[in-house]
Amino acid sequence: MSPGATRVQRASMRDARDWRRYTGLGVIALLVAVRAAGLEDVPVSAVVVGPLLAASVASPRATALTSAFALAGAAIIMGLDGSMVSGDMAGRVVVVTASCAAAIILAAERARREAALSDAQELARLARRLDLALEASSMGTWVYNAATGITTWDERLETMYGFETGSYDGSFRSWIDRVHPEDRDLVTAASDQAIAERSPYQVLHRAVLPSGELRWLESRGEPIIADHRVIGTSGVVADVTERMTLANELERSRDESHQARHERDAATASLQTALLPAPRYDAASWRVTTRYRPGERHLLLGGDFFDVVETGSGLNVVIGDVCGHSAAAAGKGAALRAAWRAAVLQGASPAEALAVLDAVVESEADGPETFATACSLTFRPAEVTYSIAGHPAPFLADAEGVRSLDAGNDSFLLGFGMKCGEVTTPLCPPWTVFTFTDGLIEGRVAPGSSERFGDDRLRSLMETHLDAPGVLLEAEVDRLLDEVQTAHGARLPDDLAVVLVGRDVI
Repeated sequence: MSPGATRVQRASMRDARDWRRYTGLGVIALLVAVRAAGLEDVPVSAVVVGPLLAASVASPRATALTSAFALAGAAIIMGLDGSMVSGDMAGRVVVVTASCAAAIILAAERARREAALSDAQELARLARRLDLALEASSMGTWVYNAATGITTWDERLETMYGFETGSYDGSFRSWIDRVHPEDRDLVTAASDQAIAERSPYQVLHRAVLPSGELRWLESRGEPIIADHRVIGTSGVVADVTERMTLANELERSRDESHQARHERDAATASLQTALLPAPRYDAASWRVTTRYRPGERHLLLGGDFFDVVETGSGLNVVIGDVCGHSAAAAGKGAALRAAWRAAVLQGASPAEALAVLDAVVESEADGPETFATACSLTFRPAEVTYSIAGHPAPFLADAEGVRSLDAGNDSFLLGFGMKCGEVTTPLCPPWTVFTFTDGLIEGRVAPGSSERFGDDRLRSLMETHLDAPGVLLEAEVDRLLDEVQTAHGARLPDDLAVVLVGRDVI
Protein backbone atom coordinates (compact mmCIF):
# COMPACT_ATOMS: atom_id res chain seq x y z
CA MET A 1 0.00 0.00 0.00
CA SER A 2 1.31 3.45 -0.91
CA PRO A 3 1.90 6.16 1.75
CA GLY A 4 -0.96 8.21 0.26
CA ALA A 5 -3.41 5.35 0.53
CA THR A 6 -2.33 4.73 4.11
CA ARG A 7 -2.99 8.35 5.05
CA VAL A 8 -6.46 8.20 3.48
CA GLN A 9 -7.26 5.00 5.37
CA ARG A 10 -6.13 6.50 8.69
CA ALA A 11 -8.20 9.64 8.06
CA SER A 12 -11.29 7.52 7.34
CA MET A 13 -10.81 5.56 10.58
CA ARG A 14 -10.41 8.83 12.52
CA ASP A 15 -13.62 10.21 11.00
CA ALA A 16 -15.42 6.99 11.93
CA ARG A 17 -14.25 7.25 15.55
CA ASP A 18 -15.43 10.90 15.75
CA TRP A 19 -18.82 9.89 14.38
CA ARG A 20 -19.15 7.16 17.00
CA ARG A 21 -18.19 9.58 19.79
CA TYR A 22 -20.76 12.13 18.75
CA THR A 23 -23.44 9.46 18.34
CA GLY A 24 -23.42 8.72 22.11
CA LEU A 25 -23.44 12.41 22.96
CA GLY A 26 -26.27 12.98 20.52
CA VAL A 27 -28.39 10.30 22.15
CA ILE A 28 -27.93 11.90 25.58
CA ALA A 29 -28.69 15.36 24.25
CA LEU A 30 -31.82 14.05 22.54
CA LEU A 31 -33.12 12.43 25.73
CA VAL A 32 -32.54 15.57 27.75
CA ALA A 33 -34.23 17.70 25.10
CA VAL A 34 -37.26 15.40 24.95
CA ARG A 35 -37.65 15.44 28.74
CA ALA A 36 -37.21 19.18 28.91
CA ALA A 37 -39.87 19.69 26.25
CA GLY A 38 -42.25 17.46 28.15
CA LEU A 39 -42.94 15.35 25.11
CA GLU A 40 -42.13 12.12 26.86
CA ASP A 41 -41.55 11.00 30.41
CA VAL A 42 -37.88 10.04 30.06
CA PRO A 43 -36.47 8.00 32.97
CA VAL A 44 -33.09 8.98 34.37
CA SER A 45 -31.63 5.56 33.58
CA ALA A 46 -32.23 6.16 29.87
CA VAL A 47 -29.12 8.32 29.65
CA VAL A 48 -26.90 5.23 30.11
CA VAL A 49 -27.74 4.32 26.51
CA GLY A 50 -25.19 6.90 25.42
CA PRO A 51 -22.19 5.43 27.32
CA LEU A 52 -23.20 1.88 26.42
CA LEU A 53 -23.44 2.84 22.75
CA ALA A 54 -20.08 4.60 22.98
CA ALA A 55 -18.55 1.53 24.66
CA SER A 56 -19.53 -0.61 21.69
CA VAL A 57 -18.08 1.65 18.99
CA ALA A 58 -15.91 4.43 20.43
CA SER A 59 -12.56 4.63 22.22
CA PRO A 60 -12.24 4.43 26.05
CA ARG A 61 -11.58 8.16 26.14
CA ALA A 62 -14.66 8.96 24.09
CA THR A 63 -16.68 6.57 26.26
CA ALA A 64 -15.48 8.35 29.42
CA LEU A 65 -16.45 11.70 27.91
CA THR A 66 -19.85 10.36 26.97
CA SER A 67 -20.26 8.95 30.51
CA ALA A 68 -19.53 12.39 31.98
CA PHE A 69 -22.21 13.88 29.76
CA ALA A 70 -24.57 11.06 30.79
CA LEU A 71 -24.12 11.92 34.47
CA ALA A 72 -24.75 15.57 33.67
CA GLY A 73 -27.84 14.65 31.67
CA ALA A 74 -29.10 12.46 34.47
CA ALA A 75 -28.72 15.39 36.86
CA ILE A 76 -30.72 17.63 34.49
CA ILE A 77 -33.50 15.06 34.10
CA MET A 78 -33.72 14.49 37.88
CA GLY A 79 -33.95 18.24 38.36
CA LEU A 80 -36.76 18.49 35.87
CA ASP A 81 -38.86 15.71 37.39
CA GLY A 82 -38.12 16.71 41.02
CA SER A 83 -36.13 13.66 41.99
CA MET A 84 -33.42 15.79 43.55
CA VAL A 85 -36.12 17.34 45.74
CA SER A 86 -37.98 14.15 46.62
CA GLY A 87 -34.87 12.33 47.85
CA ASP A 88 -34.77 9.56 45.17
CA MET A 89 -31.48 10.88 43.76
CA ALA A 90 -29.04 8.41 45.41
CA GLY A 91 -30.41 5.26 43.86
CA ARG A 92 -30.67 6.77 40.43
CA VAL A 93 -27.17 8.23 40.62
CA VAL A 94 -25.80 4.81 41.62
CA VAL A 95 -27.49 3.16 38.63
CA VAL A 96 -26.25 5.76 36.17
CA THR A 97 -22.72 5.85 37.67
CA ALA A 98 -22.37 2.06 37.68
CA SER A 99 -23.58 1.90 34.10
CA CYS A 100 -21.12 4.57 33.01
CA ALA A 101 -18.25 2.82 34.80
CA ALA A 102 -19.22 -0.48 33.18
CA ALA A 103 -19.31 1.24 29.80
CA ILE A 104 -15.80 2.63 30.33
CA ILE A 105 -14.50 -0.81 31.38
CA LEU A 106 -16.15 -2.43 28.35
CA ALA A 107 -14.64 0.20 26.03
CA ALA A 108 -11.16 -0.36 27.50
CA GLU A 109 -11.42 -4.15 27.12
CA ARG A 110 -12.72 -3.80 23.56
CA ALA A 111 -9.82 -1.45 22.70
CA ARG A 112 -7.32 -3.91 24.22
CA ARG A 113 -8.69 -6.76 22.16
CA GLU A 114 -8.75 -4.70 18.97
CA ALA A 115 -5.10 -3.70 19.56
CA ALA A 116 -4.15 -7.32 20.18
CA LEU A 117 -5.98 -8.36 17.02
CA SER A 118 -4.22 -5.61 15.04
CA ASP A 119 -0.83 -6.72 16.39
CA ALA A 120 -1.62 -10.32 15.51
CA GLN A 121 -2.63 -9.34 11.99
CA GLU A 122 0.59 -7.33 11.58
CA LEU A 123 2.64 -10.26 12.85
CA ALA A 124 0.82 -12.52 10.41
CA ARG A 125 1.63 -10.13 7.55
CA LEU A 126 5.29 -9.99 8.64
CA ALA A 127 5.41 -13.77 8.94
CA ARG A 128 3.97 -14.10 5.45
CA ARG A 129 6.49 -11.68 4.00
CA LEU A 130 9.29 -13.54 5.80
CA ASP A 131 7.98 -16.83 4.47
CA LEU A 132 7.92 -15.45 0.93
CA ALA A 133 11.48 -14.12 1.34
CA LEU A 134 12.71 -17.46 2.66
CA GLU A 135 11.00 -19.29 -0.19
CA ALA A 136 12.43 -16.93 -2.82
CA SER A 137 15.94 -17.36 -1.43
CA SER A 138 15.63 -21.15 -1.04
CA MET A 139 16.01 -21.01 2.74
CA GLY A 140 14.63 -23.18 5.50
CA THR A 141 14.42 -22.47 9.24
CA TRP A 142 15.08 -24.52 12.36
CA VAL A 143 14.83 -24.18 16.13
CA TYR A 144 16.58 -26.49 18.59
CA ASN A 145 15.22 -26.94 22.12
CA ALA A 146 18.06 -27.91 24.46
CA ALA A 147 15.68 -29.11 27.18
CA THR A 148 13.96 -31.69 24.97
CA GLY A 149 16.78 -32.28 22.49
CA ILE A 150 14.27 -31.83 19.66
CA THR A 151 14.88 -29.69 16.59
CA THR A 152 11.91 -28.27 14.70
CA TRP A 153 12.27 -27.79 10.94
CA ASP A 154 9.99 -26.11 8.44
CA GLU A 155 8.88 -27.88 5.27
CA ARG A 156 11.54 -26.29 3.07
CA LEU A 157 14.34 -27.53 5.30
CA GLU A 158 12.92 -31.04 5.29
CA THR A 159 12.93 -30.95 1.49
CA MET A 160 16.55 -29.77 1.40
CA TYR A 161 17.69 -32.80 3.37
CA GLY A 162 15.49 -35.20 1.38
CA PHE A 163 12.75 -35.83 3.99
CA GLU A 164 9.08 -36.16 3.14
CA THR A 165 7.04 -33.27 4.56
CA GLY A 166 6.46 -33.85 8.26
CA SER A 167 8.65 -36.98 8.42
CA TYR A 168 11.66 -35.50 10.21
CA ASP A 169 11.50 -36.64 13.85
CA GLY A 170 13.64 -33.76 15.20
CA SER A 171 16.49 -35.96 16.41
CA PHE A 172 20.19 -35.30 16.05
CA ARG A 173 20.82 -38.75 14.58
CA SER A 174 18.27 -38.34 11.78
CA TRP A 175 19.91 -35.07 10.78
CA ILE A 176 23.57 -36.04 11.06
CA ASP A 177 22.96 -39.17 8.96
CA ARG A 178 22.11 -36.88 6.03
CA VAL A 179 25.28 -34.77 6.43
CA HIS A 180 28.22 -35.86 4.27
CA PRO A 181 30.59 -38.00 6.42
CA GLU A 182 33.53 -35.69 5.66
CA ASP A 183 31.59 -32.65 6.92
CA ARG A 184 30.04 -34.00 10.12
CA ASP A 185 32.85 -32.93 12.43
CA LEU A 186 32.86 -29.51 10.78
CA VAL A 187 29.18 -28.73 11.41
CA THR A 188 29.07 -30.11 14.95
CA ALA A 189 32.24 -28.23 15.91
CA ALA A 190 30.79 -24.97 14.54
CA SER A 191 27.57 -25.39 16.57
CA ASP A 192 29.42 -26.39 19.75
CA GLN A 193 31.76 -23.40 19.45
CA ALA A 194 28.84 -21.01 18.92
CA ILE A 195 27.11 -22.33 22.07
CA ALA A 196 30.32 -22.16 24.10
CA GLU A 197 31.11 -18.62 22.96
CA ARG A 198 27.47 -17.54 22.72
CA SER A 199 28.08 -16.15 19.25
CA PRO A 200 26.57 -16.59 15.77
CA TYR A 201 28.08 -19.11 13.39
CA GLN A 202 28.09 -19.95 9.70
CA VAL A 203 29.11 -23.25 8.15
CA LEU A 204 29.04 -24.69 4.63
CA HIS A 205 28.50 -28.42 4.29
CA ARG A 206 27.22 -31.13 1.99
CA ALA A 207 24.10 -33.21 2.41
CA VAL A 208 23.65 -36.65 0.89
CA LEU A 209 19.99 -37.36 0.01
CA PRO A 210 18.54 -40.89 0.01
CA SER A 211 18.60 -40.79 -3.80
CA GLY A 212 22.36 -40.28 -3.67
CA GLU A 213 22.08 -36.65 -4.81
CA LEU A 214 24.67 -34.35 -3.27
CA ARG A 215 23.58 -30.89 -2.22
CA TRP A 216 25.53 -27.95 -0.78
CA LEU A 217 23.88 -26.24 2.21
CA GLU A 218 24.95 -23.13 4.08
CA SER A 219 23.77 -22.95 7.69
CA ARG A 220 23.68 -19.79 9.80
CA GLY A 221 22.59 -19.94 13.42
CA GLU A 222 22.95 -18.45 16.87
CA PRO A 223 22.27 -19.51 20.46
CA ILE A 224 18.96 -18.71 22.17
CA ILE A 225 19.74 -17.24 25.59
CA ALA A 226 17.28 -16.83 28.49
CA ASP A 227 18.16 -16.01 32.10
CA HIS A 228 21.84 -16.07 31.12
CA ARG A 229 21.52 -19.68 29.95
CA VAL A 230 21.63 -21.16 26.46
CA ILE A 231 18.28 -22.88 26.04
CA GLY A 232 18.70 -23.76 22.37
CA THR A 233 19.71 -22.54 18.96
CA SER A 234 17.91 -21.25 15.90
CA GLY A 235 18.83 -20.30 12.37
CA VAL A 236 18.35 -20.67 8.65
CA VAL A 237 19.77 -22.97 6.00
CA ALA A 238 20.22 -21.94 2.36
CA ASP A 239 20.55 -24.31 -0.56
CA VAL A 240 23.68 -23.08 -2.38
CA THR A 241 24.14 -26.09 -4.64
CA GLU A 242 23.83 -24.05 -7.82
CA ARG A 243 26.33 -21.47 -6.56
CA MET A 244 28.85 -24.12 -5.55
CA THR A 245 28.39 -25.97 -8.83
CA LEU A 246 29.15 -22.82 -10.77
CA ALA A 247 32.12 -22.09 -8.51
CA ASN A 248 33.49 -25.60 -9.02
CA GLU A 249 33.03 -25.34 -12.77
CA LEU A 250 34.78 -21.97 -12.76
CA GLU A 251 37.65 -23.41 -10.71
CA ARG A 252 37.91 -26.36 -13.06
CA SER A 253 37.89 -23.98 -16.01
CA ARG A 254 40.64 -21.93 -14.37
CA ASP A 255 42.67 -25.07 -13.78
CA GLU A 256 42.25 -26.09 -17.40
CA SER A 257 43.13 -22.57 -18.52
CA HIS A 258 46.16 -22.57 -16.24
CA GLN A 259 47.24 -25.92 -17.64
CA ALA A 260 46.72 -24.63 -21.18
CA ARG A 261 48.77 -21.52 -20.40
CA HIS A 262 51.46 -23.69 -18.83
CA GLU A 263 51.62 -25.88 -21.91
CA ARG A 264 51.63 -22.81 -24.16
CA ASP A 265 54.39 -21.19 -22.11
CA ALA A 266 56.40 -24.40 -22.24
CA ALA A 267 56.03 -24.56 -26.00
CA THR A 268 56.87 -20.86 -26.30
CA ALA A 269 59.88 -21.28 -24.04
CA SER A 270 61.06 -24.17 -26.19
CA LEU A 271 60.61 -22.07 -29.31
CA GLN A 272 62.32 -19.06 -27.75
CA THR A 273 65.24 -21.24 -26.64
CA ALA A 274 65.54 -22.52 -30.16
CA LEU A 275 65.52 -18.95 -31.51
CA LEU A 276 68.22 -17.69 -29.13
CA PRO A 277 71.73 -17.83 -30.62
CA ALA A 278 74.72 -19.89 -29.57
CA PRO A 279 77.49 -17.25 -29.31
CA ARG A 280 80.85 -18.28 -30.82
CA TYR A 281 83.94 -16.52 -29.42
CA ASP A 282 87.18 -17.04 -27.51
CA ALA A 283 86.17 -16.78 -23.87
CA ALA A 284 89.79 -16.32 -22.81
CA SER A 285 90.02 -13.05 -24.74
CA TRP A 286 86.58 -11.52 -24.24
CA ARG A 287 84.10 -11.06 -21.40
CA VAL A 288 80.67 -11.65 -22.91
CA THR A 289 77.35 -11.67 -21.03
CA THR A 290 73.97 -12.07 -22.73
CA ARG A 291 70.50 -11.84 -21.17
CA TYR A 292 66.96 -12.07 -22.48
CA ARG A 293 63.85 -11.34 -20.37
CA PRO A 294 60.25 -11.45 -21.61
CA GLY A 295 57.84 -8.57 -21.03
CA GLU A 296 54.75 -8.76 -18.81
CA ARG A 297 52.24 -8.98 -21.64
CA HIS A 298 53.92 -11.37 -24.03
CA LEU A 299 55.43 -14.02 -21.82
CA LEU A 300 58.42 -15.62 -23.50
CA LEU A 301 58.03 -14.76 -27.17
CA GLY A 302 59.04 -11.40 -28.62
CA GLY A 303 60.89 -9.72 -31.46
CA ASP A 304 64.13 -8.84 -29.65
CA PHE A 305 67.20 -10.61 -31.05
CA PHE A 306 70.99 -10.66 -30.59
CA ASP A 307 74.04 -12.65 -31.69
CA VAL A 308 77.77 -12.86 -31.00
CA VAL A 309 80.28 -14.41 -33.39
CA GLU A 310 84.07 -14.02 -33.67
CA THR A 311 85.68 -13.80 -37.11
CA GLY A 312 89.04 -12.81 -38.46
CA SER A 313 88.03 -9.16 -38.34
CA GLY A 314 87.20 -9.27 -34.61
CA LEU A 315 84.32 -10.03 -32.26
CA ASN A 316 81.05 -9.18 -34.00
CA VAL A 317 77.91 -8.34 -32.02
CA VAL A 318 74.39 -7.45 -33.09
CA ILE A 319 71.37 -6.53 -30.99
CA GLY A 320 68.01 -5.50 -32.39
CA ASP A 321 64.24 -5.36 -32.08
CA VAL A 322 61.46 -6.17 -34.56
CA CYS A 323 58.22 -4.22 -34.09
CA GLY A 324 55.43 -6.28 -32.58
CA HIS A 325 55.16 -9.15 -30.14
CA SER A 326 54.15 -12.44 -31.66
CA ALA A 327 55.46 -15.61 -33.18
CA ALA A 328 55.75 -13.72 -36.48
CA ALA A 329 57.89 -11.02 -34.84
CA ALA A 330 60.05 -13.67 -33.20
CA GLY A 331 60.43 -15.41 -36.55
CA LYS A 332 61.51 -12.19 -38.25
CA GLY A 333 63.99 -11.54 -35.46
CA ALA A 334 65.49 -15.00 -35.99
CA ALA A 335 65.67 -14.37 -39.75
CA LEU A 336 67.47 -11.06 -39.21
CA ARG A 337 69.93 -12.66 -36.81
CA ALA A 338 70.68 -15.42 -39.33
CA ALA A 339 71.10 -12.84 -42.13
CA TRP A 340 73.44 -10.76 -39.97
CA ARG A 341 75.61 -13.78 -39.06
CA ALA A 342 75.85 -14.79 -42.71
CA ALA A 343 76.90 -11.25 -43.62
CA VAL A 344 79.63 -10.91 -40.97
CA LEU A 345 80.94 -14.38 -41.72
CA GLN A 346 81.43 -13.08 -45.27
CA GLY A 347 83.45 -10.16 -43.89
CA ALA A 348 80.74 -7.46 -43.86
CA SER A 349 81.41 -4.38 -41.76
CA PRO A 350 78.79 -3.19 -39.22
CA ALA A 351 77.23 -0.74 -41.73
CA GLU A 352 77.26 -3.35 -44.49
CA ALA A 353 75.64 -5.89 -42.17
CA LEU A 354 72.84 -3.43 -41.32
CA ALA A 355 72.34 -2.80 -45.06
CA VAL A 356 71.69 -6.53 -45.44
CA LEU A 357 69.18 -6.44 -42.57
CA ASP A 358 67.49 -3.41 -44.13
CA ALA A 359 66.98 -5.33 -47.36
CA VAL A 360 65.58 -8.35 -45.48
CA VAL A 361 63.06 -6.24 -43.55
CA GLU A 362 62.00 -4.40 -46.70
CA SER A 363 61.51 -7.65 -48.62
CA GLU A 364 59.34 -9.18 -45.91
CA ALA A 365 57.32 -6.05 -45.07
CA ASP A 366 53.57 -6.65 -44.96
CA GLY A 367 52.67 -3.02 -44.26
CA PRO A 368 54.11 0.42 -43.47
CA GLU A 369 54.25 -0.52 -39.79
CA THR A 370 56.81 -3.26 -40.44
CA PHE A 371 60.25 -2.11 -39.34
CA ALA A 372 63.13 -3.05 -37.07
CA THR A 373 65.98 -1.43 -35.16
CA ALA A 374 69.50 -2.77 -34.66
CA CYS A 375 73.02 -1.99 -33.57
CA SER A 376 75.95 -3.87 -35.13
CA LEU A 377 79.45 -3.72 -33.62
CA THR A 378 82.86 -5.16 -34.41
CA PHE A 379 85.29 -5.27 -31.47
CA ARG A 380 89.05 -5.38 -31.70
CA PRO A 381 91.35 -5.18 -28.65
CA ALA A 382 91.93 -1.43 -28.95
CA GLU A 383 88.87 -0.16 -30.83
CA VAL A 384 85.20 -0.76 -31.70
CA THR A 385 83.46 0.04 -34.97
CA TYR A 386 79.70 0.30 -34.80
CA SER A 387 76.62 1.28 -36.80
CA ILE A 388 73.16 2.07 -35.36
CA ALA A 389 69.75 2.02 -37.06
CA GLY A 390 67.07 3.49 -34.79
CA HIS A 391 68.39 1.58 -31.79
CA PRO A 392 69.40 2.83 -28.30
CA ALA A 393 73.08 3.72 -28.29
CA PRO A 394 75.39 1.42 -26.27
CA PHE A 395 77.23 2.59 -23.15
CA LEU A 396 81.02 2.45 -22.89
CA ALA A 397 82.56 2.13 -19.44
CA ASP A 398 86.31 2.70 -19.06
CA ALA A 399 88.75 4.66 -16.92
CA GLU A 400 86.99 7.91 -17.91
CA GLY A 401 83.59 6.72 -16.64
CA VAL A 402 80.42 5.71 -18.46
CA ARG A 403 79.35 7.45 -21.67
CA SER A 404 77.12 6.84 -24.66
CA LEU A 405 78.44 5.67 -28.06
CA ASP A 406 76.44 7.88 -30.39
CA ALA A 407 76.63 7.07 -34.11
CA GLY A 408 74.74 10.19 -35.23
CA ASN A 409 72.10 8.24 -37.19
CA ASP A 410 70.05 6.68 -34.38
CA SER A 411 66.78 7.76 -36.07
CA PHE A 412 67.26 5.50 -39.11
CA LEU A 413 65.00 2.45 -39.16
CA LEU A 414 65.55 -0.84 -40.96
CA GLY A 415 63.16 -1.47 -43.80
CA PHE A 416 63.13 1.96 -45.45
CA GLY A 417 66.31 1.81 -47.58
CA MET A 418 68.31 4.26 -45.47
CA LYS A 419 72.11 4.00 -45.39
CA CYS A 420 73.73 3.85 -41.97
CA GLY A 421 77.21 5.20 -41.34
CA GLU A 422 79.92 3.79 -39.14
CA VAL A 423 81.87 5.16 -36.21
CA THR A 424 85.15 3.82 -34.82
CA THR A 425 86.04 4.59 -31.20
CA PRO A 426 89.36 3.69 -29.54
CA LEU A 427 89.27 1.44 -26.50
CA CYS A 428 91.70 1.30 -23.60
CA PRO A 429 91.45 -1.79 -21.36
CA PRO A 430 89.86 -2.44 -19.05
CA TRP A 431 86.64 -1.48 -20.80
CA THR A 432 83.01 -2.72 -21.06
CA VAL A 433 80.44 -1.96 -23.76
CA PHE A 434 76.84 -2.43 -22.63
CA THR A 435 74.24 -2.87 -25.42
CA PHE A 436 70.50 -3.27 -24.75
CA THR A 437 67.08 -3.09 -26.37
CA ASP A 438 64.58 -0.35 -25.47
CA GLY A 439 62.59 -2.64 -23.16
CA LEU A 440 65.20 -1.89 -20.49
CA ILE A 441 64.58 1.86 -20.49
CA GLU A 442 60.81 1.95 -21.15
CA GLY A 443 59.90 0.88 -17.62
CA ARG A 444 58.71 3.46 -15.09
CA VAL A 445 60.78 5.16 -12.40
CA ALA A 446 58.22 4.05 -9.78
CA PRO A 447 54.98 2.02 -9.70
CA GLY A 448 52.16 4.10 -11.15
CA SER A 449 54.49 6.85 -12.39
CA SER A 450 54.20 8.18 -15.95
CA GLU A 451 57.94 8.95 -16.15
CA ARG A 452 60.07 6.41 -18.01
CA PHE A 453 63.33 5.08 -16.59
CA GLY A 454 65.32 6.43 -19.55
CA ASP A 455 68.96 6.36 -20.72
CA ASP A 456 70.34 8.78 -18.14
CA ARG A 457 69.11 6.77 -15.15
CA LEU A 458 70.37 3.55 -16.74
CA ARG A 459 73.82 5.10 -17.26
CA SER A 460 73.92 6.30 -13.61
CA LEU A 461 72.77 2.87 -12.42
CA MET A 462 75.49 1.20 -14.50
CA GLU A 463 78.11 3.37 -12.80
CA THR A 464 77.02 2.11 -9.37
CA HIS A 465 77.45 -1.53 -10.47
CA LEU A 466 80.99 -1.29 -11.85
CA ASP A 467 83.30 -3.63 -9.97
CA ALA A 468 86.22 -1.40 -10.99
CA PRO A 469 86.63 1.37 -13.60
CA GLY A 470 85.63 -0.14 -16.93
CA VAL A 471 84.64 -3.52 -15.42
CA LEU A 472 81.02 -4.72 -15.18
CA LEU A 473 80.84 -8.34 -14.09
CA GLU A 474 78.13 -10.82 -15.05
CA ALA A 475 76.57 -10.98 -11.56
CA GLU A 476 76.23 -7.20 -11.53
CA VAL A 477 74.34 -7.31 -14.83
CA ASP A 478 71.62 -9.41 -13.19
CA ARG A 479 71.46 -7.08 -10.20
CA LEU A 480 71.17 -4.08 -12.51
CA LEU A 481 68.27 -5.65 -14.41
CA ASP A 482 66.55 -6.55 -11.13
CA GLU A 483 66.84 -2.97 -9.88
CA VAL A 484 65.26 -1.58 -13.04
CA GLN A 485 62.40 -4.05 -12.69
CA THR A 486 62.00 -3.28 -8.98
CA ALA A 487 61.74 0.43 -9.74
CA HIS A 488 58.97 -0.33 -12.24
CA GLY A 489 57.13 -2.39 -9.63
CA ALA A 490 56.47 -5.45 -11.82
CA ARG A 491 57.74 -7.29 -14.86
CA LEU A 492 58.79 -4.72 -17.44
CA PRO A 493 56.15 -4.02 -20.09
CA ASP A 494 58.36 -4.96 -23.04
CA ASP A 495 60.88 -7.70 -23.80
CA LEU A 496 64.52 -6.82 -23.27
CA ALA A 497 67.82 -8.17 -24.49
CA VAL A 498 71.30 -7.31 -23.20
CA VAL A 499 74.73 -8.03 -24.63
CA LEU A 500 77.77 -6.99 -22.61
CA VAL A 501 81.30 -7.19 -24.10
CA GLY A 502 84.41 -6.43 -22.09
CA ARG A 503 88.18 -6.78 -22.24
CA ASP A 504 90.71 -6.36 -19.48
CA VAL A 505 94.01 -6.47 -21.41
CA ILE A 506 95.25 -5.62 -24.91
